[in-house]
Order: sequence, then structure tokens, then C-alpha cells
Amino acid sequence: MSPRGTADEMDDLIRTINEMIARLESSFKRMAEFTADASHELKTPICAMRGEAEVLLSTERTAEEYQEGLVHFIERFDHLNQMINDLTLLSKFDATQVQLKRDPFDWTF
Repeated sequence: MSPRGTADEMDDLIRTINEMIARLESSFKRMAEFTADASHELKTPICAMRGEAEVLLSTERTAEEYQEGLVHFIERFDHLNQMINDLTLLSKFDATQVQLKRDPFDWTF
């Protein structure tokens, strides 16, 4: 919505609402980008681990080689678990920060 050019309270309200919508759009865009980045950060190591497991199982190996592979998987699981814990902590923090204040608005002018 465009201000009417009258420089009155209605124009101020229109400008304020437009700014609020722009901030909301920006926030939604950042959330979508963050979600895509987080998904990528989680999916990449999982796909790599799957490939490593397939290679590990593709031929007969010694018990020591299997053990080394499992140790590597545990290290990666720990890393993924830490990433998930960090994301959980971040989402809990965000949830406590977002508290919308709802006041009645007087539409009479």
C-alpha cells in the first residue's frame, strides 16, 4: 500500500505497516535460508557416512578395519549429535525471545 501523500496520521500508519511487512518478509526469508543451511549441514555427513558404510561392507575386511570404521562413525555421530543439540538450544532460545505484544488498536480516527 502506498502512502497517499497527505503527510497525516494515515500516511504514517501506512508507512509503519509497510515497514513491518518488510521486516516480517526479511525474517521469513532468513528463517528459510537457515532451515536450508541446517538441513544441508545435517544431510551431508549422513550421506557421507552411508557411503563409507557401503564401502566398508563392499569387501571382506579384517576385524581391525571394521573397528576403525566404527570408531570413525562414532566420532561423526557425536559431531551430528552436537549439531542437533546446538539447533535445539537455539530454537529454545528463539522461542523464549519471541513474545508478541498484543494491544488493542483503535481504528477510529
